Amino acid sequence: MANIETEMETVHIVYVLHLNDMRSPKIEILAPVAWAASENELQQFVESERVEYYRDGQWGKSFRRGGPLEWCNPGWRRERNIVRTRVSRLENLSRIPRVG
Repeated sequence: MANIETEMETVHIVYVLHLNDMRSPKIEILAPVAWAASENELQQFVESERVEYYRDGQWGKSFRRGGPLEWCNPGWRRERNIVRTRVSRLENLSRIPRVG
């Protein structure tokens, strides 16, 4: 994780994975589901959770049953799903699981 020191505060550069939660009433809106110190860590995480497409009742799923991404749709374009961002306090990410 890169840190940028400024006169006033330290800014952390992190990467956030955004996917669609199929349980959401606004399924078309991407939501943050995980973050990591590097883009590569997030890509490895997504690939470790990906499984062959399967049906679960009315739902079509692409991620491991019982895993943290089970209810997410895979992104169409990977570069749009992993976003590089800056945060001044890592506590601001406390609602999003860290991977890696």
